[in-house]
Amino acid sequence: MTTIQSRGHIEAFGPPVSEATPLGIDPDEHLWREMDAGKRDLNTLTLSRAQEVCFQLYQSNPLGHRLTELIRDFVVGDGITFTVRNPFVRDVVAEFWTDGLNKLDQRNDQFALELGLYGELLPEAFVGDVSGFTRLGYVDPGQVKRITTVEGNPLVLDVVWIREKGYGVSGRPLKVVRDRGKGVLEGDVFVWQVNSVSNATRGWPDLLHVADWLDAFDQVLWEMVERARLARTFIWDVTLKGDQVDIDAWLAKHGSPPKSGSVRAHNDGVEWNAVAPELGSFETAAEAEVVMQHIAAGAGLPKHWLSSSADVNRATAQEMGAPTIRHLARRQRYYLDCLGEMIRFVVERAVDAGAIADDEFGRVRVYDDQDRETSKTEVPWKLVQLQAPEISPRDSARFGSVLTQIANGLAVAEQHGWFGKDTSRRILAQFLAQIGLHFDPASEPEPEREEPASDDAPALPAGNAA
Repeated sequence: MTTIQSRGHIEAFGPPVSEATPLGIDPDEHLWREMDAGKRDLNTLTLSRAQEVCFQLYQSNPLGHRLTELIRDFVVGDGITFTVRNPFVRDVVAEFWTDGLNKLDQRNDQFALELGLYGELLPEAFVGDVSGFTRLGYVDPGQVKRITTVEGNPLVLDVVWIREKGYGVSGRPLKVVRDRGKGVLEGDVFVWQVNSVSNATRGWPDLLHVADWLDAFDQVLWEMVERARLARTFIWDVTLKGDQVDIDAWLAKHGSPPKSGSVRAHNDGVEWNAVAPELGSFETAAEAEVVMQHIAAGAGLPKHWLSSSADVNRATAQEMGAPTIRHLARRQRYYLDCLGEMIRFVVERAVDAGAIADDEFGRVRVYDDQDRETSKTEVPWKLVQLQAPEISPRDSARFGSVLTQIANGLAVAEQHGWFGKDTSRRILAQFLAQIGLHFDPASEPEPEREEPASDDAPALPAGNAA
């Protein structure tokens, strides 16, 4: 059971959802599922509640906010750019990218964040009948009733059904943008999903599996604040010699605490002591650290990325970051693929409207880096290349040192005849691939070398001497 117990209320998106929220009247409503829903899909009520809870955590929970934005910051970085090896295709893509409504330079930040926040993103496409120009709309994932597939195959999403007035119980249908057998993308809405599995039709939020722990960590911190406030309070414990009548008379006269800087005098029959509570704050801080570590592990992020630097040094930090970098790089690749699908749709609509002139084979001329026409042709959308900042900053000094050691070792191995130059080149290519440099030994020619001058070579005439 997954239940979030927040301060003053209970948020739930597990089985007891009907007990926590006014979503229905049946005690077992959380077991309801549409007949055509995917086997691995959360039911609609549970998923909608999960998305709402994760959005609330993003809004009000500092750590939840940071986790969501941290992934976005790595995926988008300083911004996503594009290059197009055809000026006419470039103009179409640039017009779409910088349109006053689309604003992809800004929207990419929002889209990348919301993809992880809700687990899915559904930009709607509106295409001009005459111009073929594409503008984007937005479908809130919370409005989605269900997503149907082609012949029950969850790998081919077909129609998104939206809750909207005037469309009855089924909702408003939107065709998913995909190739429908004509070799081009067609449809009304793009469907991008993360944290899903192959036999599911919906995506899941990034914070879904750590939502309870985020709320628990928040409560632990609030309790620490309350405890710290109580720890700063104290009382005066006064011991008096005498019976209760004497104590009551003393309290009537001296019941108020002494003011700061005042003088207090008493005989040996009165003893004053300031008493402060001992609330075990150290134990609470250790407990909070354990919860933080659990959240970081669940989110796939090193603990020191979340401002927890305990027991972390430089070497440990570098090793702990490798799995996270791979996870973030995978998310970035997926997001770029989604943008590439959108660009393909935009270019194909422009070709249909005649904004891009192609030949009888549906191809256009390829231009070089200086915008000079070449003899090559290509499908227009394939000329668009998207670039995003590299996620992992490279330690150039470290890689340079390792590369030097490898090169020296290979040279020694060749001198001793342990293996030939081809093997050395393959080993070097494997290392370069690990740092993101692709080197194909088979495609690179052997370096040219000058032959040493022979001792018995004929002497040149004096007039031809350099």
